[in-house]
Amino acid sequence: MKIFFILTFIFLSSSAKSINEYSYDKSGIYDKTFCKEMYENLGSTDIPNRRYTLNVDLLVEHISNIDPINNYFEAYYSLWVHWKDNSVKEYLKTKNLYNPEKTFYMCSYDSQKAFYEDLILFNPVVEFYENEPVDFKPNWIELFSDGTVQIRKRGSQKFKSWFEFEKFPFDKQTFYFYMYSEYPKSILMFKADEAMDVYKKNLYMDEQEDYYLNIPGWETTNVNFYEESYFDDIDGHKYSGFIVEIDAERKYFWYIFKIMAPIIFILLVSWSVFWLGAKQVESKVTITIVAFLGLIAYNFIISSDVPKLEYLTYMDVFILLAYLFSGLSTMIAIASNAYFRNTDKNINFIDITARYLGIPLYLLLNIINYYYFIGFKI
Repeated sequence: MKIFFILTFIFLSSSAKSINEYSYDKSGIYDKTFCKEMYENLGSTDIPNRRYTLNVDLLVEHISNIDPINNYFEAYYSLWVHWKDNSVKEYLKTKNLYNPEKTFYMCSYDSQKAFYEDLILFNPVVEFYENEPVDFKPNWIELFSDGTVQIRKRGSQKFKSWFEFEKFPFDKQTFYFYMYSEYPKSILMFKADEAMDVYKKNLYMDEQEDYYLNIPGWETTNVNFYEESYFDDIDGHKYSGFIVEIDAERKYFWYIFKIMAPIIFILLVSWSVFWLGAKQVESKVTITIVAFLGLIAYNFIISSDVPKLEYLTYMDVFILLAYLFSGLSTMIAIASNAYFRNTDKNINFIDITARYLGIPLYLLLNIINYYYFIGFKI
């Protein structure tokens, strides 16, 4: 009888051990033995007979180095892409570990080895359109108890966009992030993760979740995302793409107070000479010439803050008008000097004309400039 109880105890102990064969720590991550065994038993999937829906979560954290000539910008971001993989699901079922109700993190693998060397998992080959580098190689792969595979990438890259700077510094720009895959839509389709709705609502800013989109000198006004299909005429297939658009407007008050206001002040000094007495001809010429040279010097100082483009912007015309009227005031002062020397009159009609026509004409041309490039709605 004692021998029977001993054998029964051994049997129950071995059964309990088989049930809890794979232990996992407090965070829910299974031990290395299980993860290694699953890695060795997973195999590449039969891609043509499967269809995958890729859920995209793109968190943009920083945009900088905007290149208006080549239409590029740099962005620092975190990207999560996840989908359900049948090979992972079926393997978890064989171990009685598949749990579609309560999802928890299980294992992680090196992406380079799993995707490009051993080929144990389906690789969606997600890429960004016209970026540097263009090849998408996630940093790591994570597997979950419901058969979900998640790839994660974090880094900085250059992205292509299409900028229009005619309204500078009152311009608004859109920063594009365009993702696509080499597989046609019959195999792979993109879908926005629920997190994208939160990003759109909060404009990529949430202090509680500790993320904040920073675009130096710009203010984010809108975030939009959508799946877009396109047809390839070469292979005759339809493909799925995922686009994230971030709209931002330039913070133009800096340009008003640091560039435009000083230029207007220099111009007012230049035209104020015509309020001096008619006999102060030498002072008029001196002041206008100094103001003109000061405008040239100031333009050199601010040149690094103005984008160098192949077309004219609102700011370019604003500066050109300042040059024109500053030079015009100098020429009028010289003409006034010549006129006064050849007449005995104390009242110079050239000065009077310049007083009441110069600045109003300058303001009128600037209003026309503003209306032409921007309109009356910024």
